Amino acid sequence: MNKFLTLLFALMLVLSGCLGGEDVIDNEEPQPILLDTDGDGIPDVDDVDDDNDSWNDVHELNCDSDSLLASSVPADVDGDGICDVRDSDKDGDGWSNIDEEACGSNPVLATDMPADADDDGTCDAFDEDVDGDSYADGVENQCGSDPLDATSIPADLDDDGTCDALDDDIDGDGVANAADFAPEDPDKSEGKGGCTNSSAFNYDETAEVDDASCFTLEDAEEAVSTAMAGIISIQGISYTDMLMQTTMIMDEAYGKTSLSLAMLGENGQTLYQATYVNDGSGFVEVDLYVTPDEGGSPMIEQYKVNGAYYVANMDEDSGWSHCEYDGTNWYCAEIGMNGDMVYNSDSETETYHQFACANGETVLLSQVNDGTADCSDVSDEPNIQTDGSLFLCNDGSTIDFHLANDGTADCTDGSDEDNFMTQITCDNGNTISSYWVDNGYDDCGDGSDEPVYDMSAYETSSYTCEDGSEVTLSSVNDGTDDCADGTDENPTGGQLTMLWDTFVCYDEEEIPLYLANDGEEDCADGSDEPNYDQAGQEISLYECYVFASDEEEETNDIFLSELNDGVIDCDLRQDEAFLAGNETENWFGFENFDVSEEPNGDCFIDGEYFGIPWSWVNDGIDDCDDGTDEPAYDESGEETSTMMCDDGMEISLSWANDGEEDCEDGEDETTLAMVTNFVCEDGDEIHFSWVNDEYDDCEDGSDEPTYDLEELTVFECDDGTFIPFSHVNDGSDDCTDAEDEVVLSELSEFNCASSDTIPLSFVNDGEEDCPSGDDEPSYDLITGSEVSTYTCQYSGESIALSLVNDGGYDCEDYTDEPYYGESSTFECVDGSDIIPLSYANDDYEDCGDGSDEAQYEMPEDESVFSCADGSEITVSQFSDGAVDCADGSDEPATFVCGDDSNEIPFGYVNDGYDDCDDGSDESVIEDLNVVDCKSPVEGSTLTVSQFHDGNSDCLSDWEESWDEMEFDLATDCEWKGDGIGWMCAEVFFPTDVTYEMWMHTNENGLEMIGLNSTSTDGTITTAMFDASTHAFLIMEDTLFDDDGIMTEHMMLKTSAYDATLIDALMVDTTLDTHAPPYAVVFEGEPHAVDDGKVFVCDDGEEVPFAYVNDGEEDCTDSSDEPTYEEEVYTCSDDGSEIPMSAVNDGEDDCADGSDEPAYDGDGFEISNFICLYSGADGDEIPLSYVNDGYDDCQDGSDEQEGYSWEISSFVCEDGEDEIDLSFVNDGEANCMDGSDEATVGEGHGYGQYSFSYTGPASWTMGADTNMLEIVLADCDSFDDGSSLFSNADYLIPSDCGDELARYTMEEIMNGDIAGLELVDLDEDMNPGNEFILFIDEEFELEGWNTVRLSTPDGEYTDENPQVQLPAPGIGFALIAMLGAAMLAGRRNE
Repeated sequence: MNKFLTLLFALMLVLSGCLGGEDVIDNEEPQPILLDTDGDGIPDVDDVDDDNDSWNDVHELNCDSDSLLASSVPADVDGDGICDVRDSDKDGDGWSNIDEEACGSNPVLATDMPADADDDGTCDAFDEDVDGDSYADGVENQCGSDPLDATSIPADLDDDGTCDALDDDIDGDGVANAADFAPEDPDKSEGKGGCTNSSAFNYDETAEVDDASCFTLEDAEEAVSTAMAGIISIQGISYTDMLMQTTMIMDEAYGKTSLSLAMLGENGQTLYQATYVNDGSGFVEVDLYVTPDEGGSPMIEQYKVNGAYYVANMDEDSGWSHCEYDGTNWYCAEIGMNGDMVYNSDSETETYHQFACANGETVLLSQVNDGTADCSDVSDEPNIQTDGSLFLCNDGSTIDFHLANDGTADCTDGSDEDNFMTQITCDNGNTISSYWVDNGYDDCGDGSDEPVYDMSAYETSSYTCEDGSEVTLSSVNDGTDDCADGTDENPTGGQLTMLWDTFVCYDEEEIPLYLANDGEEDCADGSDEPNYDQAGQEISLYECYVFASDEEEETNDIFLSELNDGVIDCDLRQDEAFLAGNETENWFGFENFDVSEEPNGDCFIDGEYFGIPWSWVNDGIDDCDDGTDEPAYDESGEETSTMMCDDGMEISLSWANDGEEDCEDGEDETTLAMVTNFVCEDGDEIHFSWVNDEYDDCEDGSDEPTYDLEELTVFECDDGTFIPFSHVNDGSDDCTDAEDEVVLSELSEFNCASSDTIPLSFVNDGEEDCPSGDDEPSYDLITGSEVSTYTCQYSGESIALSLVNDGGYDCEDYTDEPYYGESSTFECVDGSDIIPLSYANDDYEDCGDGSDEAQYEMPEDESVFSCADGSEITVSQFSDGAVDCADGSDEPATFVCGDDSNEIPFGYVNDGYDDCDDGSDESVIEDLNVVDCKSPVEGSTLTVSQFHDGNSDCLSDWEESWDEMEFDLATDCEWKGDGIGWMCAEVFFPTDVTYEMWMHTNENGLEMIGLNSTSTDGTITTAMFDASTHAFLIMEDTLFDDDGIMTEHMMLKTSAYDATLIDALMVDTTLDTHAPPYAVVFEGEPHAVDDGKVFVCDDGEEVPFAYVNDGEEDCTDSSDEPTYEEEVYTCSDDGSEIPMSAVNDGEDDCADGSDEPAYDGDGFEISNFICLYSGADGDEIPLSYVNDGYDDCQDGSDEQEGYSWEISSFVCEDGEDEIDLSFVNDGEANCMDGSDEATVGEGHGYGQYSFSYTGPASWTMGADTNMLEIVLADCDSFDDGSSLFSNADYLIPSDCGDELARYTMEEIMNGDIAGLELVDLDEDMNPGNEFILFIDEEFELEGWNTVRLSTPDGEYTDENPQVQLPAPGIGFALIAMLGAAMLAGRRNE
């Protein structure tokens, strides 16, 4: 500061001139003497640091230090070159001196700095946000966070800047905290309860509180598993062939079961039912309900059987044969080999249920070739490569040819698919094949499938009314009175006609049916009265027609003595003229079985709609299956059956045919039909109702209308002349050479001994046509018996030559009578086909172009036919070769071959066959996805498109190869050993199925959860659960076939759903006790009646006649048993011959062994057998097929019956006939006088006995003290019984006296009883056993004729109602057993 003032003062003096000498002149310039304080050679005047202390002189002046004194330097605490006087941060700590003084820190001490918690440059003493968390300290103090902790900030749920402690709406949902149910949840303000589990079926995304109502797939599975441990019912209904219902009720905890099998009628009514209840009480209750085949009230039986004999028909020890585990799930399948199950204990680690994708991923085998790519590289679906051929759509676009005719329209205009209507819906709602449209027949039933023409202007036929007026014949029987007197619909006169009015005598004479079996011979040949053989056995039969049979012309024979005996033995009372009564106007059910008519009442016969005369209603006889033609009553006696009058009024069915008209028009009473006749122009008479019915019933055709129409078609004769086509096949020769009529030629031939061939009609015609005359019968000159024979062409048996061409069939194959075939043909005009000429003019178009029928100029068609798109054409325009429907649905589409050589139906395109000569109708495609088979036989490959195609394409010893295996999902599987397999718990709700949940409240107010699903095989499942507890209630599965027709319906329900299940498991111990239902099945002959009849052996010895043909030689010369001769087999090496019976018998009879099969190194048979008779036609089979029990040759010569013939015979007592000895005592009278049969009594005799239980349930013969015993008795009468469950026929004894003998099974088994032998087929004498009893002549008990089974307590098995009641049909027996297996065979515990 001082230096600065000094320098300033000096400068002022110089400027003012005060310094320097006044007028002093010195010629030498004086040398200035300058101050240099620091001696650095720089005068202070020029030196910026005069004292050389490193501080600028000016800075020193400013910093209060002496610039001329080196020891005086400015104070600079932080050494930053800025003196403390001028430094705003003296200590260089980053804080200004002022801030430090304000914040209370030392400004000259660098280590003493202000506190700054958030390091924001503002000391804490003055910082409003000390921790720098953006919240003021005061706010943090109010909000409860730490103002000194940056990690501690005020809670602000809705992020609105106001902390929760100060926020009136914490969650920002617009609802004040005080009013908010969940103030901290913006999505919950009202407290709405519901399921909050997003995987649950009933997930509620709006629910605010989980109310424990969530229902998941796991919950459903667990609920069913829990229910299975309680009381459940499993019911299955099969809809294949017949309605069959199987029900199993089980209480697993207490071991109670109830098995019920029922056959249902078409309307669901029970026809037959058997129920077996086992509650552990020691007895099994049996409830039977049987509807008699002949009608009448159902038979109901209830009784109990000792439980020691019962085996519930539930195969609880049958599991899966093969199960695999992937660590999470079990996959099980049934594997068979040669008809047996393959039980695989090592299958757990196998992976047949998996398919390896090309990229290494795995998917389920069931997912392969299912139309959905499950592998990410799509290697589980076909990769089709085509040959590049294209299909040209009608609109000009193209598609890959392999897409044509694949069921999906790929062309924009749909022209790659056939749009032709294959079915049409008639106006009355019926559906028929479109190929029946315009075929001349009313297939719809309402005529809507046929053209409608107004033919009135062309009709030439007329009908004369009884008043003399005339109407057109087409107006007769059309439902409208055209005659003024109405006689074109209801002619006067007429007579009552019995429904069944004719009996045909043997000589074809006809007599009234009511005269048959009336004690007088009305037929000239006496065939209307019963005829008997010498033994008193009736041999005359009457043939009934089986109306409801699926077989054409099926009949049922009854004895003629049963005709008109007052007991109905045939369908629809055919055997009872008077019980059938007269024809009636009104019918119950469908009249004439025409379902197009409105029925009056429902009547089913054998499950088919039928109609019966009204006179049969309420007559005390059930004619309809379920007795609907008779009144029905409830337990209180109140009638439940009704009928509907024509006016809609409903009356009791018991009022029908009661003699009083209760309906206004009297239709509840029978109106008898008065049958009138129509006289044909040739004088014949027919039923008036047959007039104008579109069938020529008069031989001259005068009962049908005729029309004068211009014929458009002609037929060219061989000579070039033309005749109207309508003259072809009309019975008259119109062409000169008769080529317009049918020509028949004989097709049957006879081979003469000379190898010449003649027509079979020349044989036995009285003229020798073969050179040696062997076409005519020859006879022994001494005995006069015929020696000439004829060998039937295919069946191989020999008959007398005199029986050939005699008008009756004697060969089983009918080759002993001539047969003819048509040789005349007709070629369709379009050249598409050649048909028999007899097809021409038969009112049916057999040629595709219709050229086999006469065509006429017809009036305009007035009918209306609806196209697929709703547009309309006439019926005659349908399939007429021209497209008339806008969518083309009236014409079948065609495809023109690439070489224009042919036009084929479009359905032939891509059908796998070359229908075009150039193959242009087929595309060549190749599946590039090829995989190695995974099967027990390795090495084969297949394409992905071959999976699940119904063919086993992988090599395999199993019956179903890997590519076709089907696995079911299971859980908790455990191996139980061979013969049982894997026992698993069933998975009721597979995870690969989509489920839909719904809610339902039943009639009792119970709210239920429902789950619906449809599996890949089309099975529809519905399950119901208690909505409150989630307890399982009921589940239904409905199965369908490939056509969408229901085949099975399964129902699983619990006692929680149906409380009656509990009572259904209770046995009524007060019921009568019966033995188990075993029938005694006898194979043998009843004891012969000792009537003295004997057989004379060839050597003159006599033996009882009953001994003939009994399998034992009783004559010393063996002449009481049949003898045979047989063909020979020629050995290959030396031509030697051996008997045919020695071929393929396991021993070499030929020296070269050529009579036994031979095989090559690969095991393939190389030996053949040329059939003895049909071998000339190339019939050749493997030698191993000879004598194997099956007819493999067409002529049957590879088996004993075909290569051998009987040479023993028996002459009937009347001397008129001679039969094979093997026919004697065969149970049928082959002699007209019946002398070939021994007189036998009723009941049992010596032979073989088996024991068969008769119902659908399984029974055992017991064990130890409960084992059934054999009883011998003498019974007076026997009825026939049958069990179709075991396919057994048996006798039911009655009027049995005291027991003659009783033996235990053990006694007989030990051989204690001579003549009795018991074979235990199970070889264990345990329950479930099967015994065969043999009784021979060594058994010396006198007077017995019956073998019975009895419990030790004296209850007889033949008295069990199930043995005695009528058995249901064979279909029920088979399906009942399948039904039980359907429930038992689920392969799960």
